[in-house]
Formats: sequence, structure tokens, C-alpha cells
Amino acid sequence: MHSIIIYGGTFDPVHNGHLKTAANLQRRFHFDQFIFLPCKDPVLKQKATATPAQRVEMLKLALTSLPEHFAIDLSEIERDSPSYMVITLADFRRRLGTDISITLLMGMDTFIQLPNWHDWRRILTLANILIIKRAGIENVRLPTVLEELLKIHETHDEKAILNNSHGFIYSCDAGSFDISSTKLRKGLAERQNLKSYIPKPVLQYIKENQIYINN
Repeated sequence: MHSIIIYGGTFDPVHNGHLKTAANLQRRFHFDQFIFLPCKDPVLKQKATATPAQRVEMLKLALTSLPEHFAIDLSEIERDSPSYMVITLADFRRRLGTDISITLLMGMDTFIQLPNWHDWRRILTLANILIIKRAGIENVRLPTVLEELLKIHETHDEKAILNNSHGFIYSCDAGSFDISSTKLRKGLAERQNLKSYIPKPVLQYIKENQIYINN
């Protein structure tokens, strides 16, 4: 079965933690396509600092270091409606059909917030979910509704998300990268040396366009 994974986020800015997570997961699962999905207007987070066009350009620059399996999808950027993942996944299904595995990647910190998402119960009728551990998010008590969701949909077979079009939840460790875009924006505003955290062409683009500098 053909398989894709969707890595959604604001990527404000994209950083080495994003890239290393993606590379580690791709080495493990060998998805046919690994898709970065920048959102236009985050619904449950503060408004992005960089413009959608700037965030897309930073992603393009960052992905030059990754193999051809990695791509960017602009459907949320180009859509006028809010960045509701359920709408995006339904659009992927319409475009790709039912005989393809679609997996949505999210950190445990995001999974905990899943009940706050628009029409969230439909997510698993459209895709699988791959949960990755986050630094500082260990042994967290899940809301009862998510514990019930895991009882029904969780699998311990990592191939389940590759061999099924939707409906499975798998958790794994993709490496611990204690890097956050929030901390990086603060560091950039303070003109800290962040070359170890942000890809060189992205950092150059940020400096040339004075993004985050005046925050």
C-alpha cells in the first residue's frame, strides 16, 4: 500500500529539530512521501510571526538538505478557511482515494490537545496517527476521552500505519530535540548565535529579511 505522512505545523521558523525528527522517522518507516504541511493561521496557537510566504520559503530552503521523498503541501496556505486538519485530511482523501495509507504526525503535546480540534473524532476515519514523544512531556495523564480513544485505536505493530489507510494510532520515539520555535524566535530577537539550531540557508534568509529581529 502506498503511504504518506503529514507533518503539520506553523514552522515559525523551521529548525533542526523538525528536520531530524522527520529524517529519523523516514529512516524507520520508509514512507513513500513525507509531507510538510505549513498552516496558514493556527487555530489553537498564537498568530505566526513570519508571513505564510516567508514560512514556506524557509521550509523550501530547509528541505534542500533532505532527499526527494520530502515535499511541501500548500493546501492550507492557499485555502481561505481556517487551518482545520479534518478539512485538510478530507481533501487529501478526495485527491488520493481510499487505497492509500495517510498518517498524521503529532507530538504528544499536540495529541493531548486533540479534543479541542474542530470535528476531531473524524480524524481517524480519514488517517492514522503517529504520536512522537516530546522533551518534557513524559508520563502525562491523558484526558479520559483520549484514554478511551487509545483503547480502541492504539496498535503496537508499527507496520499497521503503513498497511492500513486509516484508523490506527502508533506511538514511538523519534529522538529528543529540546528545540522550540518559540525559544528560537526569542533568541533571534536577542541576536543570539543559533547556527546549531537553524539550517544555515534558513538562518541566512531570516537575517536578510529581518524576520523576528524586532519582536
